Amino acid sequence: MVTRVQPLHVLTYSVKRVYPRHTNDYGVLHGGVLAEWMQVVGHIAAERVVRGGAVLGSLDHLFYLNPVPVGSTVHIASIPVYTTKHTVDIATIVWREYREDVKPVTFSISTFVAVEDGLRPREHRVVVEPRNQLEEELYLLASRWRKRLEQLLRVRKEARHDISPPTYSHVITSYYYVAAENTYLEGIASASWMLRLLDEVAGITAMKYVRGLVVTGSIDATVFYAPAYVGETLTVHAYPTYTTRHTIEVTLKVVAEKPGLRPARLVTITRYTMVSIDKSLRPKPIEAPQPPISEEELKAARVRAEERKRALAEAREVAVKLVEALTHFTLHI
Repeated sequence: MVTRVQPLHVLTYSVKRVYPRHTNDYGVLHGGVLAEWMQVVGHIAAERVVRGGAVLGSLDHLFYLNPVPVGSTVHIASIPVYTTKHTVDIATIVWREYREDVKPVTFSISTFVAVEDGLRPREHRVVVEPRNQLEEELYLLASRWRKRLEQLLRVRKEARHDISPPTYSHVITSYYYVAAENTYLEGIASASWMLRLLDEVAGITAMKYVRGLVVTGSIDATVFYAPAYVGETLTVHAYPTYTTRHTIEVTLKVVAEKPGLRPARLVTITRYTMVSIDKSLRPKPIEAPQPPISEEELKAARVRAEERKRALAEAREVAVKLVEALTHFTLHI
């Protein structure tokens, strides 16, 4: 039997208070903490919709639109916007209240896979049915994300067995143990924990390269190739791959293994864009040279930069509209 749901009727909503422990050196919410909060709420929303276990399979671009000062109230709303036989797309919007100022913080779509025991994909028999203009717009947005996701999945088939260390210069390699506190369903590493971890590694890599302060600007669309399990070791390779006047792109390659028990496998490859700033939090020109890459790689990096501009404009427009609508809607939840 198929269950039909209206997106806003199954919205999952959470409120957070930003304390000093959540902030970076500059007194604003740490980008990794925000990404972690978003994925926790999005994960709950997905499992509410599919009525069972779900794991994060991929996420669209995530942009940090406005800083969140310590003392802010952060609102997180996750809405199911698209379903397939085994998956559900969750749109998550975040906005903050600081004193009397309300501003959008970020917006992104994540694709979760419904699973049963053994993490096998499960048919969830739920269909999302938009019934008003806002829900229709979100559905169309998710449809466009699905087309981009198809391209990412094609790349995944080619790259999923590549566990070799990167040959770029300025590579920083770090190792992490997947403890029980870092996991959720079936003992697999939590995607929310991993996104926070990668944010920290990307920030360190960027700071060492530009020799200055940075904040997180965005996370590129990302596909997870394989899970990491409790008791395993994560190897994270991070390296700068492109710079603009004020930003640096850091690529991260994550490999999981349990030596002698479980072979190494690629978990994900993603890119974080970090923004160079001065002590007043204003963008600061990067003096470091362009990382040494081939002409072909440079062209690809420029294409990615243009895609970010397009995605940023779209995210900003959607975020403003959603915050305006949901600020009133959530008052009645």
